[in-house]
Amino acid sequence: MLKVGDLTQNESNSIFSDSGSIKLTPVVSAEWNQNIFNPPYLTVSGNASTTGITIGTPTGTTVTNVTDQTLVKPNFTTKSIITSSGTVSVSYPITANSKKAYKVVFFVKTNNALPLMISAYGDGDVNGSSSAEVNSFGWTKIETYIGSTSDISSFNYVITANRMSSDDTEHTVYFSVPQVYETTYFDYQYHSIYPTDMVFTNFRPGESYVNTGNCVLNSIVAVPVTLIVFVPWTNLSQFLLNPLYL
Repeated sequence: MLKVGDLTQNESNSIFSDSGSIKLTPVVSAEWNQNIFNPPYLTVSGNASTTGITIGTPTGTTVTNVTDQTLVKPNFTTKSIITSSGTVSVSYPITANSKKAYKVVFFVKTNNALPLMISAYGDGDVNGSSSAEVNSFGWTKIETYIGSTSDISSFNYVITANRMSSDDTEHTVYFSVPQVYETTYFDYQYHSIYPTDMVFTNFRPGESYVNTGNCVLNSIVAVPVTLIVFVPWTNLSQFLLNPLYL
């Protein structure tokens, strides 16, 4: 049977065999309920606060508040930085709550159709980085998993932009202030087969795969290492792209 976190095998088993002995209480949970018969609604448990995690004043370059609503990422505090000789970097000091893994999320776009390479990483006694090409066509979501084998009390989160073309035009980079969330060390190492935001999409394991308003039946496929994946007959991408399977 599946072993849960730092629990012993007997404790893990008792979660399923004796539900009164151990209770798992989610810190934050949210569910997007939608089907072709009823209007959508959202149920939430918890207030999604980042207790014990603070984000300090950025350093490395001049960071400007964006007030033009046409340039602001809706519902997020948006900042801007300008490249110099094709590059720019900004560092946010993060005071963490002494856990082993965190997920950092921000959105980014530029004022130019030519792409920039955005890189983000944890600086200090931590590991984790991510990168993406961005331009002016829309907001790009960047997620970085930061982890360490020892508890993390603080680290610097560095965002760097580099020009990818020979064009010498300087770019303005618009980005939302990074949001930091505690996660599990397992998630840092392997990531979840079902991402956190999956509940807000039309694919929800065990239910209909609603793409265009027509229900498609799911099948349950057994995968090596006792992993179970819910796979719609007409779309195997969730199965084939699963990193734990590959």
